[in-house]
Amino acid sequence: MVDNRRKLWEGHRKLLEGRRKMAEGRRKLWEGRRKLWEGCRKLWEGCRKMSEGRRKLAEGCRKMARSRKFWGQEVVGP
Repeated sequence: MVDNRRKLWEGHRKLLEGRRKMAEGRRKLWEGRRKLWEGCRKLWEGCRKMSEGRRKLAEGCRKMARSRKFWGQEVVGP
């Protein structure tokens, strides 16, 4: 009788320990997913800024190429 009670208590303790470990693993998984999502968001933001910068650079180059001053012809007036 005492042996069965001890085995039951041991099984219950192991079950609780398993549940605790599972909850901890789930928490770590969610933390990892959150960090991954945050990294992806930052990467996407950086790509967007880079693309915007590239567009502005190309626009500036086009303006410069259109200016007569760039090609050595002095512009008279404003």
